[in-house]
Amino acid sequence: MNNIDYVETRPRFHDHVYYSKDLDDSELADLPVLGILHFTFQPGVDVSHPQQCPATVLWKKSLKYVSTIPGFERLFWSPVNDNDASSCQQVVVLIQWKGVCGWRHFQISLGFSMMLGYITEASNRCIQHTLPPEIPRSCYLELVSFRFPDGKTNFKAEWDSTFSLFNGGALAVAGLLHASGEWLERDIDTEDYFFAGLLFWNSGTGFGNRSILAGHIASLVENGSSTVSVYTSELRFVSVDDASILQSSDSFTGCEISKIRHAAFQKPVHPRYSLDEDISPGFKDIYHKKSMSMARIKPP
Repeated sequence: MNNIDYVETRPRFHDHVYYSKDLDDSELADLPVLGILHFTFQPGVDVSHPQQCPATVLWKKSLKYVSTIPGFERLFWSPVNDNDASSCQQVVVLIQWKGVCGWRHFQISLGFSMMLGYITEASNRCIQHTLPPEIPRSCYLELVSFRFPDGKTNFKAEWDSTFSLFNGGALAVAGLLHASGEWLERDIDTEDYFFAGLLFWNSGTGFGNRSILAGHIASLVENGSSTVSVYTSELRFVSVDDASILQSSDSFTGCEISKIRHAAFQKPVHPRYSLDEDISPGFKDIYHKKSMSMARIKPP
């Protein structure tokens, strides 16, 4: 996880930091990128609760904004299942980018910075991957992270072969809709290698029939020095032309507007990314910097 007060690392792809001109190379520019984001919110914040204003509205505005960035294809998000009712809400976001260019635009954009006042921890990582179009709009995600401190192995081949052993009928019974995975892009040369496994489960069965494949998944777990699994609630879907993210009912009428001084609440805003935003030398979005500073001073 990255501490939001000081982000020490910069997102990289194929060992190039996001603002590197080396990513303009034609062999890299067209590679698909799947962003994997993980947020932990402050106590009491629930962005999935329709009545929790203003956090929920800012979250929807952030989703809408991200969907307008050129190169965006689709997005899945959901809170993480946690049996501890006293714990802070965590949310996983998967963003499919058509190519590296879209992912780079996201890195220099406002992104989810409207939420910074509510976030305690954030992770912004990616893999070179394209999710298949047949993944339904509603399903459950199991995100498995395998750590390999001694470098890359042939684990991806083992992962792929494990799930290719099952025929469609066995997978259907288990409720597994799709399994894929890829090596996580490293943001620091000295960090360990991680493999991100993505398991999409049928919303009708959830994780109830996971036991059918549990033994095979367990055999994979033995390969890494440490493994962390995250289970989400039902995924929510956002497409590039999804007009339903922000409804007319998503107003601030239920909030005490007079007490909210954050600029995001001063007037109606239609969140949209602009390629014409001022960018200072060094490929840094000056509006992004100002917004982050404001959000850190005091949440809305």
